Amino acid sequence: MMRIFHALCLVLLTACGPTHNSDAGQIDRGNSMIIANDGEVPFDKQYNLSIKLPMREDAFLGLLKKLHLDYTLSGDLTKGLEIPKPRLSNRIKEGDIVRMYQVYGGVDKANRFGRIYRVFVDKSGDVVYIENAFEYPGM
Repeated sequence: MMRIFHALCLVLLTACGPTHNSDAGQIDRGNSMIIANDGEVPFDKQYNLSIKLPMREDAFLGLLKKLHLDYTLSGDLTKGLEIPKPRLSNRIKEGDIVRMYQVYGGVDKANRFGRIYRVFVDKSGDVVYIENAFEYPGM
């Protein structure tokens, strides 16, 4: 049931998301490649992590498992799956990106919302960019 819900959220994210690629309206975090919109908490701060990008893909996926966060492969050029463009920054080179994961953050039951993060992996197998993607009503 949750996988269907996550897939539906991905469809809504793709269909309803902004069509431009700018750094406007995001939290200024210097040269960080972990981005969130104003008023949102970025991935690393949400989970009290001290991570720096780039980070090896396998190490990042291991971190997600330790945090008990679900994720899906949402784009992979090696498998013919198109990779959605980053929404919150124009600082990454799309031609260098080969994979993108959707990470499903925890649900805040009291406030009835959850988070989705988009994680971009480059040709060398490094996570190079993470952005907040969508907040949805909790179940």
